[in-house]
Amino acid sequence: MRNKAIRCLSILLLGAMIMPMTVYTKADIEEEREKQEQIEQSITDVQATLDELESVKNDTTAYITEMDAKLTEIATNIQSLNEQSQAKQLEIDATNSQLELQQEELDRQYDLMKKRIQFMYENGDSQMLDLLFGSESISDFLNKAEYIKTLTDYDRKAIQELKDAKQAVEDSKTQLETEQAELQTLTDTALAEQSSMETLVAAKEEELRKTEAEISSAEQDIITKQKALEEQAALVSQMEAVEERRRQQEAAAKAAAEDAARRAAEAGNNTDSSNSSTDSNNNSSSDIEYNTSEATSFIWPLNGYYTISSEYSDRISPISGKSEMHNGIDIPAPIGTPIYAVADGTVDWAWTSSSAGNWMGIAHGNGLYSVYMHMSAFAVSSGTYVKQGQIIGYVGSTGWSTGAHLHLSFRLNGSYVNPHIYVG
Repeated sequence: MRNKAIRCLSILLLGAMIMPMTVYTKADIEEEREKQEQIEQSITDVQATLDELESVKNDTTAYITEMDAKLTEIATNIQSLNEQSQAKQLEIDATNSQLELQQEELDRQYDLMKKRIQFMYENGDSQMLDLLFGSESISDFLNKAEYIKTLTDYDRKAIQELKDAKQAVEDSKTQLETEQAELQTLTDTALAEQSSMETLVAAKEEELRKTEAEISSAEQDIITKQKALEEQAALVSQMEAVEERRRQQEAAAKAAAEDAARRAAEAGNNTDSSNSSTDSNNNSSSDIEYNTSEATSFIWPLNGYYTISSEYSDRISPISGKSEMHNGIDIPAPIGTPIYAVADGTVDWAWTSSSAGNWMGIAHGNGLYSVYMHMSAFAVSSGTYVKQGQIIGYVGSTGWSTGAHLHLSFRLNGSYVNPHIYVG
């Protein structure tokens, strides 16, 4: 009866320690981790879109800059053409003035010639008689006749020279007008090209404004998603901590029950102690208790590679370019370098994440996990019990990584802690 009472008391004690604790199954935690990965993938997708938009923005800005330079060149050309056209117009105006003067002189000479011809026609016979009888000699007569002929020839020559001069001025005017028309054609073409380019630039500027608005929206979306990711990561960490405490309470309750049973067996010389011993050895790997003194003895995960390229501290992310808390240490090493378990434990997860790449978490008991990220490949799978120094995977550069390295973190009761506490 006494033994039965002790057993009942043990069962009640076990129930009292477990019932108040919220219970999360491994499936619950995995589901929340998958949600976390989905958020991470969403951030990756938005970041890719943002990078593409930034590229479009840079291309558009470069295009506008190039078009602005061409517009400046065209405007300078138009100004030069306008100046040339104005100079041609001044030449045309001067030529018109010269042409008017030539025409006036031609008209004047023509009028004089007509008068002389008319006079000679009307007084032709009497003039010849006057010349004949008025001459003092034949020689004088011939001289006067030659003078009349010379005067007539002069009139004809002068008229012809005036006509030639007028024609030359008209030809010059025609040439100037042709050149001015060509200048106007060039000006019109340049103006049309300028208008077309201004339309293109205006369209590109509108496209640039839209792109900048989309960039702003994408950046805000990333901020929102990163906040959601932080909340989701905190939830996963909380669930892991609760689950770890539940495991510890289960183990403590089982140990108390076994201790009570052992005492009952010793008090009544009962042979049931063998059954209690058997029960105590049937714990699953997820309920293993690790010796506290042994849990503080860890080894370095990479043989021959001891340089730390990024410490556990606040830093500017090489991926996002923003300030963030770096929750572990980065150890550079060639791809394929073996990674060794820092201590005994059970592989709680070995998954692929968009940010952490191939990553693994090993439970060492008492709420402590060692976390390995950016692996090229796994050497063990989830649920595997590993010994300290056992190869668990290989160095890589998967996920959000800028080069081959191992990111090593430690998580205690759901919160990241400084790895140097454990690995020196």
